[in-house]
Amino acid sequence: VARGGGGHAGTAVAGDAGVRVSGGAGRAVKIWRRGASDGDARDAPGRVGRCLTLVSTLERHADYVTRLAAPTDASCGSTFLSAGLGADQVFLWDASRSAAKDGSDRKADAPVARFAGQTDSAYALAADATCAVLVTGDVKGVVRRWDARAPRERPSLLKGHAGTVRCASMDPTGRLCLT
Repeated sequence: VARGGGGHAGTAVAGDAGVRVSGGAGRAVKIWRRGASDGDARDAPGRVGRCLTLVSTLERHADYVTRLAAPTDASCGSTFLSAGLGADQVFLWDASRSAAKDGSDRKADAPVARFAGQTDSAYALAADATCAVLVTGDVKGVVRRWDARAPRERPSLLKGHAGTVRCASMDPTGRLCLT
């Protein structure tokens, strides 16, 4: 995804390789699908099938979207996670539901889940291969471990960083996390 258009800088693959999600300064998550319209094909004949088309804008974040993460297991469909500045700004989304909206489903732009208990802005986000376990890292050096099947339950707190946790990675099983 090219930079610009509202400051979207972070990207993740959601589901099949044809779906991308982006987030950034625009307070929204955008869903893009691979493929070119006729106009795109005329303007860039060598790029047919490689262009991205905006299919949905999800506006639930109160401020910047700081991180995106998606499961690597194909059985998870087009689910992905987003985190942002402010409290309780961690969401689970389904890109296929949001991208397929036809105006008849008001819940199409709603997140599948909102994770309660993120008390500070999240600057790190990672998930296991199936998106069953996720971690966030915040400005106070706290890492939170969440069970995605129970998003309303408070996360486990892992303390030990002296400053902002800006990066996290999780192994496919969800047992190991590196921050």
